[in-house]
Amino acid sequence: MYYAIKKKEDGDQEEEEEQEDEEEEEYEDVEDEEGEDEEEEEDDELESVNCINPEECWNIIYDGAYNNLIMSAETGNINNDGTDNIHEDIGICGCHAYSILGACELLQTGKGKKKHHRLLRPFEKASGKKIRLIKLRNPWGEGEWKGKWGDADHKNFTPILRKQLNHSEKEDGVFFMKFKDFCKYYNNFAISHYTPEFKISSFRYETIKNQLLNFTFRVQENGPYYFVLGQLKARFFKEDEYEYSDCRLFISCKDDVDHSGNFVGAIQAADWHTWFKADCFVGKTYYVSIFTPWKSCSKQISFYTYGKEEIQLRKTDKSKMDFMHLTDVFREKAYSNPDEGFTTFEDNGQPDIYQKFEDSELGFGYFYFENNTETTQMTVTVKTTGLDGIVWGKPCESEKSPMVIVPPGKYEVIYYTKRESDSSCEDFRLITSFVDVTESKIDSLKTKSKKQPRLYNGQDIGCNLYTSGTKDDYVF
Repeated sequence: MYYAIKKKEDGDQEEEEEQEDEEEEEYEDVEDEEGEDEEEEEDDELESVNCINPEECWNIIYDGAYNNLIMSAETGNINNDGTDNIHEDIGICGCHAYSILGACELLQTGKGKKKHHRLLRPFEKASGKKIRLIKLRNPWGEGEWKGKWGDADHKNFTPILRKQLNHSEKEDGVFFMKFKDFCKYYNNFAISHYTPEFKISSFRYETIKNQLLNFTFRVQENGPYYFVLGQLKARFFKEDEYEYSDCRLFISCKDDVDHSGNFVGAIQAADWHTWFKADCFVGKTYYVSIFTPWKSCSKQISFYTYGKEEIQLRKTDKSKMDFMHLTDVFREKAYSNPDEGFTTFEDNGQPDIYQKFEDSELGFGYFYFENNTETTQMTVTVKTTGLDGIVWGKPCESEKSPMVIVPPGKYEVIYYTKRESDSSCEDFRLITSFVDVTESKIDSLKTKSKKQPRLYNGQDIGCNLYTSGTKDDYVF
């Protein structure tokens, strides 16, 4: 599976490196300060790494090395010309694939001339300053890292450590480097989660800008699956000719028996490969939506699955997709973290009616409303500004200000998808109204009102509106 390493801004990185160099020079000249908290020192080092979630990145590689998984990494455009030539000062190639041979941790004790490094056992817990190293190999068999902890760093890489790590100083393309430097010069890494009984299914499509592809599939055996969305790799194009697009993958499912919906997974990113892992079960229909907001010349999207059986995708027209289960899907999302985000309409005298808003980084967002009263009906309209890149979901996609009616004891959802990952719907206000309703009043109004089936693209979606011209002017 592919993992991207996100970079900090160049200015922040240069300032950070200068500060680190000053700190290291000072560190080697001074003695230990009394009362120094070494645990906090390690946290500071982690925060300085130029990638998002450095701890997670390290844990993935460290665990992969411990389990002898096949791993590789790719450098960025180090030479600033798109070539894979060896950089004279750095020693490694740009735009080039390397094997990851291992990862280890060292415990540093002492300072200055008394500084010493001890190799930690796998997952050994130790208090103090840790150095994290990654072992890599250039498949050319030459060209090695010239920075700290490289073969030429005799100050840190002592003969004892070389023997413990079974590493010799020779030009064979194999070298160690600090994890922090790895994150600086490498753009991504991949780990092969090979399972002998798993099967891969791959699908490739040519699409136009802002096209939405819809599919369904079923499985015959319960089990885990990897779902991957892939774009053509930038290295196949000239510099500045190609740009990754914010393509989105969204998968949900509906139960055959109770017709309830569940969230399976989603991802939206401008990258070569994006993926997630989820369990799939017999007795459900799975719905796949792929959105392609292309920015560049190539418009080829690939979808892969890796799991217990080959997947048979059935392409479905958007008008025939069953979107009614998505109300349950987003209710499940709302309650996946019930302690955050929920508010009530207590200021409106309705403490038993709840709402939650989430603008997800996974390419979607939603407004969830839950009415726990027995006799109060709520009508709510979402008024927004600056909706560039936001598309409302069914049955509200043609409305500028979507509205839902939430009867007593019911819940409703208004959801949207994003055309780009940085699109947002956070600037909004809710316009609400509340009316008291009882079963007898509803039945009476139904007999006096006009029944109007609510249609979408000319099709009955199973929702009826009863409108009345009485002085009460209720709408159900």
